[in-house]
Amino acid sequence: MADAMSTLIWKLHAATGLNVYPAPKPQGASAPCLTVQMISDPMQDGNHQSGASIHRSRVQIGHVGNYETIRPYVQTVQTYLEGNKTDFLSALSDGVYLENKEAEDIWSLVKGYFIQWRA
Repeated sequence: MADAMSTLIWKLHAATGLNVYPAPKPQGASAPCLTVQMISDPMQDGNHQSGASIHRSRVQIGHVGNYETIRPYVQTVQTYLEGNKTDFLSALSDGVYLENKEAEDIWSLVKGYFIQWRA
């Protein structure tokens, strides 16, 4: 498997056209942009109902910028991740979604995913 974080950053950039950084957003980086943070081990085992082991990662994607500009990218990223069967075996929202006003006109919208990587 290629480096999971590099693959995710490159693919998110290709899907959205936005700059993508490992979280947190670097000072001086312009908005809008995305941030990516690996929350769990890149090959964490999860137990399937049938008892099988599934290798997956939990990641959080941050969408940073003006609310009206950045909000549609939340759906764009979700559609891209959940529809991408080329780079991932599966991707599914983990149910976490947070909105935080960072500054006068800058919001951080964070959504979590479970990603099952291709070997």
